Amino acid sequence: MKCRPLMSGMFLMTGVLAIAAMTVTGCRERTNLNLGVVLPLQSPPPPPPPPPTVVYVQQPPAPAPVYVAPAPVVVMAPPPAPIVETPPPPPAVGYIWIGGYWNWSGGRYVWARGHYDRPPHARAVWVAPRYEGGHGRPGGRYTPGHWR
Repeated sequence: MKCRPLMSGMFLMTGVLAIAAMTVTGCRERTNLNLGVVLPLQSPPPPPPPPPTVVYVQQPPAPAPVYVAPAPVVVMAPPPAPIVETPPPPPAVGYIWIGGYWNWSGGRYVWARGHYDRPPHARAVWVAPRYEGGHGRPGGRYTPGHWR
């Protein structure tokens, strides 16, 4: 089939007018003049999401534990002489030897054997038990050993 010159001129004119209209109106679609199909323009890919924000929160140091010395106990007599003990080797680094002592328990003194113990915190100090005489009166005050 043969096209008439008038018809081919109309197609050409329609294509030119379509391109001019798209240019003037700012059309964002592309027209395929050969097929008469309207295709959308390719838009650039979206930017990648930002990297996650990492926040480091530094916790305040834990307060040092507060140790209160046990209350003294009124006793009727001073403790017996201490028993001499030879400490064995420590079980691990960081343990300290707490020598044996007479402990007031149930109305009498009971020997508490020496042992290794780990301090409850880095600057803890073992305070040995002590007996203070009654200053001329019978008996006195006994304060048990404790960590300070």
